[in-house]
Amino acid sequence: MNERERRQVIEGLIFASETPLPLQKIHEILAPEELDKSAIRKAVADLAKFLEESGSALQVVELAGGYRLVTRKEIGDWIKKLNRPRKVRLSGAALEVLATIAYKQPVTTPEIEAIRGVNSSGVIKTLLERNLIKVAGRMEAVGNPIMYATTREFLEYFGLRSLKDLPTLKEFQEIMEEVEEQEENPPATDEQEPSPSLEEASSMDESAGAE
Repeated sequence: MNERERRQVIEGLIFASETPLPLQKIHEILAPEELDKSAIRKAVADLAKFLEESGSALQVVELAGGYRLVTRKEIGDWIKKLNRPRKVRLSGAALEVLATIAYKQPVTTPEIEAIRGVNSSGVIKTLLERNLIKVAGRMEAVGNPIMYATTREFLEYFGLRSLKDLPTLKEFQEIMEEVEEQEENPPATDEQEPSPSLEEASSMDESAGAE
C-alpha cells in the first residue's frame, strides 16, 4: 500500500465510522500493513493537509479520543439549510448538573445538590439515559453513595478532544447566563429555538458534523 492508497483507506474508515475513530482502531484494521501508530498519525496528518490544500469542504478533527470528518465552518450557514434532525439540546438545569459533574468528577448526588441547592436526581437520570454521564463507582462513605463521571459521548457531544478542553468556569458562567436569559425570554416565533449547546456558546463548535 503506497501513501496515496493509505490516505484513501484512512479517509474512508473515518468517514464510515459512526463515532470518532480512535487511533488504536485504525491500527488494528491496518495491522496487515504492519504500520505502527506513528505512521498512522502521519497518514492522518497527510490526509488533513491534502483536504486543506485541495479546497475540500471537509476537514479532519480530533475529538472524544478519535478522528472524524466534518464540514468546514465557512460553509456552516449552507449546511444549516439542510432539513436535518436537530441535536437534542440541554436545559439550563441539565447544563448546570453536567458542568458540576465534568469539573468535580467523580462526584455524588449529595455533592451535586449541595453545590446547586436543589434536588438533581431527575436531571441526573436524564443525563444517564442520554449517555452523557456514567456511574463511576461508589464513595467509601456512609451509605456508599454512587459517584458519577462524564462519558466519551459527552466529549463527542460538545466537540472536545479531552476534559482538558473544557471551557473555564468564567466561560461556563457566561454560557449559563445566556441559557437562563433565553429560558426567561423565549423568542416570539412559531418554533422556539432550543437553548444553545455548550459547544456553541463557548465557540468550540468549529463545524457541522458530516453525516
